[in-house]
Amino acid sequence: MGKPKRMDQIINILKIYQQTDSIKGTARQCQVSKNTVRGYLKLTADHYADLSVVLKLPTEQLRQILYLDKVRPMADRKSVFDACIIPPHCLPQNGSFDPPVDN
Repeated sequence: MGKPKRMDQIINILKIYQQTDSIKGTARQCQVSKNTVRGYLKLTADHYADLSVVLKLPTEQLRQILYLDKVRPMADRKSVFDACIIPPHCLPQNGSFDPPVDN
């Protein structure tokens, strides 16, 4: 499938396939390969036989079906920032980031 598609693109592919019932027509309309359409149809069919059921799923549940191993919980942005930018041993003990004053 090459580069993974955004969730809105995948939903659009599935909706158009549901309307047209044609892999070739869906691929043309969405400007993706026929194998991309087949791939997403296979991923959804592995979990649910009916495509209309898949399209009614909440986005997070659909993401787990379509992205398989790539689903990671969303991290708290501040904790990620602190972990990447400020090593724990450099954090001030008093909670203040005031620079030291040289006399």
